[in-house]
Amino acid sequence: MRTGMTVGAALLAVMGLEDRCPAAGAPLGTSFSYQGQLIQGGRPVDGSADISFSLWDAAVGGNRLGSPVVYGEVDVIKGLFRVDVDFGAAAFNGDARWLQVEVRSPAGSGSVVLLTPRQQLTPAPYALALSDLRTIPNGTSPNILAGWRGNSILGSVVGGTLSGGGSPLGGGIPRPNNVTDNYGTVSGGSGNRAGNNDGDATNADHATVGGGYANEASASVSTVGGGWTNRASGARATVSGGWNNNASAMASTVGGGRDNVSSGENSLVAGGYGNQATNWAAMALGGTYCRAQGVCSLAAGRRAIAAHTGSFVWADYNDADFTTTGQNQFVVRAGGGVGINTAAPKTTLDVEGLARVKGANWPSAGEGMELGYDSTLNQAYIQVYDRGAGTWGNLYLGDGQVGIGTTAPASKLTVVGTIESTSGGVKFPDGTTQTTATVTGPAGATGPAGYHCWDLDMDRVNDPLEDMNHDGAYNIIDCQGIQGPAGPQGPTGPAVTTSAICIGAAQLPNPGYCSGMCMGTVVAEVRALECSITSDTGSCSSPSNFSYGVCCVCAP
Repeated sequence: MRTGMTVGAALLAVMGLEDRCPAAGAPLGTSFSYQGQLIQGGRPVDGSADISFSLWDAAVGGNRLGSPVVYGEVDVIKGLFRVDVDFGAAAFNGDARWLQVEVRSPAGSGSVVLLTPRQQLTPAPYALALSDLRTIPNGTSPNILAGWRGNSILGSVVGGTLSGGGSPLGGGIPRPNNVTDNYGTVSGGSGNRAGNNDGDATNADHATVGGGYANEASASVSTVGGGWTNRASGARATVSGGWNNNASAMASTVGGGRDNVSSGENSLVAGGYGNQATNWAAMALGGTYCRAQGVCSLAAGRRAIAAHTGSFVWADYNDADFTTTGQNQFVVRAGGGVGINTAAPKTTLDVEGLARVKGANWPSAGEGMELGYDSTLNQAYIQVYDRGAGTWGNLYLGDGQVGIGTTAPASKLTVVGTIESTSGGVKFPDGTTQTTATVTGPAGATGPAGYHCWDLDMDRVNDPLEDMNHDGAYNIIDCQGIQGPAGPQGPTGPAVTTSAICIGAAQLPNPGYCSGMCMGTVVAEVRALECSITSDTGSCSSPSNFSYGVCCVCAP
């Protein structure tokens, strides 16, 4: 007995295409149609037959794959029969397969005949290019696996896609691509992995690696676009590319570059080398060895360290750390100067245009201060707003002269208005400081000699008529008037009570002796061999037994 068969449709079924039209929305399944012809004794069989199919990995010998598929009492009409054979998706991984058929006819009796040789299952022509593309059905969402046969999708994964790539690389070391968590995707490259490979296919779902080499997206909805040895290990984290970058926090991002780390939630390292963004919403724009360490901080340049919340650091190429000292600072290190509206700064800060300072915390709630240059006057100016007057007051600087309240200073300092010094005074070139408007000036020159009061004609000559008292001398007496009449007698003064003291002595006392005897004022003192005196209270005389005496009149 021999059999003829058409097997071209068989591999189409393996690829998910049968010669039957399934209902819309229904899965295609893994079975394929087998049509054959049974010839027995040179004549086509009419009746029934028991037919067994088994799948092998070699034309002769080899290993049987899975269990045989057996059909009993298959209708055979004029030698022709048709059955649907299903070995399951796991039986077909892109390697060659051979079909072995065994038949017993009539069904239920007779001997089982092994049909030889085994028949190789070959793809339809348009499927040849997809020999390493496999679909792995499951009850939720089929996995799609392609590329190098060492690539893999973890058996418990659903909705995984591994589009290709993977290969032995570098001395034959295997570099397969792997999807280890649900709905993960690896588009290509080699040595890449979508998922964390911890055996739980649900805790790093929807991870994606676009390509490149040895990249890992190991958290839920994490992404590595490509590059070399990059890691997206935070949920919803992204590494776009570059070399050895790591986005390890929730929604953190590294745009590219090398050895960059974004470890703060919602943080970003745009690129560069060795930069870090380590706090919430921190950002390192680029450069090298920059650190955005504060919440909502930003660092850019070389060794810029934004260490505090809300700080912004811009550092030039100098090879030294430039670090903030407090929150909400914007600090700049620019050895070549900072230019605003100019690309060629000539100083530390060069502004092309107006610069205004508006002080929100001024006690007067003023509108601020403006620095500018008036090209019409060819003068710089400082303009300050007077909130009380509602006007701007200007200080003009030009040609080495300063004008306050005027645009045309006539000297080094010209002021239109009042100058007030409340303390300190004014210092002059000789080093002296004047604190008051009253100043003693230097002595003047000696004037001419004056005239004598008797020099009536001011000729500096003593004339006879100028000797007013006719004493032959010219002096101040000549300037006096004539003797006036005597004044009237004054009134009698009040009575004064006095006392008299008379003392005898062996010798005449010295003058002033009474001053030691009187308690009050000495009115009179008499010294003689013998003395006597009368006062308003009585009289006294010195004792006669003494050679001398002194009498004193004393008032209180």
